[in-house]
Amino acid sequence: MIAHGYSDMVTPYAVSQYVLNHLPQIGEGDRAELRCYRGGHMFYIDGESRRLFSADAKTFYEAEP
Repeated sequence: MIAHGYSDMVTPYAVSQYVLNHLPQIGEGDRAELRCYRGGHMFYIDGESRRLFSADAKTFYEAEP
């Protein structure tokens, strides 16, 4: 799981999306995903973004390998 804020000018999410789009097909296609949240570099300062990110991280860590 790769997490970004939509308006992050330090580490723009488009770069991660580009890398994900160019990964070779090894194993399952959904082995990595990009999640974007409202906000900038520290998107978790926004209460709603923090709640969504926490829920997504919990789901990610509880998933079967």
